[in-house]
Amino acid sequence: MNSINVPGAGHVHKPFLFTSLLLLLGFIPWLHGAELVWEIMLFSALFMATFGFAIVSKQVNVLTAFTNVKLPLCLLILWFVYCCIFLIPLPVEMAQRLSPNMTMLIEANSLQKESVILTISKALTLIELAKIASVICVFCLCYLLAKHRTQQEKILKVLFYSSAVMAIYSQVNHYTNGQFELVRAIPPFGSPWDSMVRGTFSYKNQYSIYLAMTISIGFGLLLNNLKKKSKQLDLNNVTTFIIHLVTTRHIITILLLIVMLVSFFGTNSRGGSLILAIATTITLLNYSLRTKTHNFSKNKAIFVTCVVVVFSIVFFTSKSYERFTTLGIKDNGRIMLHKTALSIFEDYPLLGTGPGTYSAIQHSYKDIRLGNSAMSKHAHNDYLELLATQGVLGALLITWSLLLILSKIFYRIPDKNVSVVLGCQVSIVCILGHSFIDFNFGTLALSVYFFVIIALLLRMAEQQ
Repeated sequence: MNSINVPGAGHVHKPFLFTSLLLLLGFIPWLHGAELVWEIMLFSALFMATFGFAIVSKQVNVLTAFTNVKLPLCLLILWFVYCCIFLIPLPVEMAQRLSPNMTMLIEANSLQKESVILTISKALTLIELAKIASVICVFCLCYLLAKHRTQQEKILKVLFYSSAVMAIYSQVNHYTNGQFELVRAIPPFGSPWDSMVRGTFSYKNQYSIYLAMTISIGFGLLLNNLKKKSKQLDLNNVTTFIIHLVTTRHIITILLLIVMLVSFFGTNSRGGSLILAIATTITLLNYSLRTKTHNFSKNKAIFVTCVVVVFSIVFFTSKSYERFTTLGIKDNGRIMLHKTALSIFEDYPLLGTGPGTYSAIQHSYKDIRLGNSAMSKHAHNDYLELLATQGVLGALLITWSLLLILSKIFYRIPDKNVSVVLGCQVSIVCILGHSFIDFNFGTLALSVYFFVIIALLLRMAEQQ
């Protein structure tokens, strides 16, 4: 981080800012993943205030600190500005040229105005703007404050241990049928605890992908620590390696990962289970092609075998497996939901209906067979929902930015810290893949974690 050389300035504020960031990242999943309006606004304000304090305290030179990510960051900011335009009153003639169906909708509601805004819901767009501003601030904060490997690992440990504690919380409530529930699901979501686990999230599939991301990070941290100890203690002997594994603090991480796996499969999410397996395979194939190394030791073979065995045992004895056997790959109405989003996009192709407004427009387009359930208020495909609400222009801005970032973090595999990098890459592929069949980015916590991880991966890629 490019600090301004004011005596004592950085030493006073950096620990405070970094600790504040860690607390926010650890706590945000515990309030429904920040789904309610007040939760979104609270965390958005805190993230923006933390980033604002970092700038005001003159710890960084913003003109040079983001040199390596200038283009993707500028595109993210331009995306935010684009979304702000939806709230600016425009002459009716201009609005008609930009979004003809929007003005037709206004006329249909008998609203004669000289100027109009380009969103069908000002309130929903304001909420979406708060979410976009917060994830950009989080991205910048993590990129600035996690320049060194120690800081990167501290952030990842907070993500992992917060999730591990939630997994324990889930299992306790699963076996006591919710006797120790602290955060109730937002109606109409929520099922009896004895039938599935959901953590503090309302929608079990979102909790599933949250676990998939943090489990991947946990495995990466564990393997990285084992690799360090192997070099220090000469753990090439298989017996010595196993003894070290079960007699040190690593056993705590392993037990936490097992609890998280049990909770993961206890969510009954078929998509989450499938996506984790696919994401792991894709990431390892990418690593193999990029490095072209195939050095397998006995210890690695034993560890991988143990992981596969534990994974298989937990899966085949879980409710997720039962659901696979009864439902197979049945889409549960997702094809109809996707068609709904495409129908909206066809009517509002350039600009969409306004950021965050899908729930306010979908009822006019959806198939009557979908009913009026909470599930139908989202497209269950974040990419189609983005097209429907922000049109081609909004989708192009965020897609261009993310493609630039993803090309950097997947093309280069650092020589050091490989396990952590691979764990983070798996988590990114998990949420990106799962978002084709669900609405993960509609929850602020998952969006925040995504931007945190890509910011860390960018820093890791620079450390060559």
